Amino acid sequence: MVGTFRFGACLSVVVFTLCGPVAIAQQRDDVSATPLMVALGACCDTVAATCTPDVAEGDCQGMNQNWFEGVTCAAADCGSPLGACCFKDTDQIEKCMNMPESLCAVTGLTFVPRQWQGGATCGTNNQSCPLISCLGREGSCFEPHFTRACNDASCCSDVCRLPFQDFCCEFEWDYGCVQIANGVCDLGACCEMRSGTCVDYISSTNCSGETDAYFLREQCSEVACTPAVGACCDRTAGGGAICVDDAFLDDCIAPHLQFTADETCASAGCTEFTGSCCDFRDGTCADGIELGNCGAPAQRWLQSTTCDIASCSPESAACCDRLHGTCTSATFAACSCNDCEWLVGQRCEDVVCEAGFLPIPTTSQWGLAVLTLLLLCAAKIAFARPTEATT
Repeated sequence: MVGTFRFGACLSVVVFTLCGPVAIAQQRDDVSATPLMVALGACCDTVAATCTPDVAEGDCQGMNQNWFEGVTCAAADCGSPLGACCFKDTDQIEKCMNMPESLCAVTGLTFVPRQWQGGATCGTNNQSCPLISCLGREGSCFEPHFTRACNDASCCSDVCRLPFQDFCCEFEWDYGCVQIANGVCDLGACCEMRSGTCVDYISSTNCSGETDAYFLREQCSEVACTPAVGACCDRTAGGGAICVDDAFLDDCIAPHLQFTADETCASAGCTEFTGSCCDFRDGTCADGIELGNCGAPAQRWLQSTTCDIASCSPESAACCDRLHGTCTSATFAACSCNDCEWLVGQRCEDVVCEAGFLPIPTTSQWGLAVLTLLLLCAAKIAFARPTEATT
């Protein structure tokens, strides 16, 4: 049975094939049929750290597999750790997807802020995304201002998700928004241990620095926030580590310094850093050397590095021929003529090699010269004595 129907300007022919009691309808248009487009993307295996390109979502549902629509394997960065990525897609819909940090930075609408939560998985263990409108904002959540949202994404989201409070994130953060924030946000006191300064009404996400201490639902007047005191160890002093007791944390912040709060030097344990010592005259290297034992002009010390990682090979430098006044770039071994001087770390264009200017002889060289003259004089005297005539 064939039926013809007109849908607007498009003529369609519907063919009914009767198979017993069941009728199956097939539609044929008088225009060329368009194949169904299936979205493709990269399929990452997070355990094997492998990636398969151009895979449909339905073919990437195995254990430890993650599918990223429209993404190449190079962009998927399958070997990196995953985290929850909160973003807006190209349809302005807020989403959460598990992906590497590098992919989160370019996913969705590129002009809209996004947040990557390392170690978190979307929808598990109380993970939640802030409202995208709360990301990258300025202005305190606890002071009114004419800009929308506020600088604490978690607190901002808690306020704006309440019924009829989207005004705070779409227009301005007024006094009413501040009152709500004071009641709904999990806030506390943040103590910066370096300086001993304390700030009230801060969320834990904004008090996560290496020297920060967070006190949930407490105020600065209720906590002891003083500069941290302890042992400060200088591990690259040269000739042995140096440790100072009762040092403030603020005075012990540097890569070569080690601070141990509420400890003394005796209990903290203060040893000097060791590393590899490269001699660029001959390319030799020694492991486990302290800085103080690697101080020659042609030596270089690399902290906490072993010789198999350090690149130690003979280096070229200015080689001055003091007799002829010429300069060439050469290694220490190649700069071996009697009147040549190897200037470590210098280039020919930076030095002047004057002809006829020879280095001042050393004490041993002067001694050798005097001894040679004495021997010549003695020989001359011995051979110049007259001999008696024989009759």
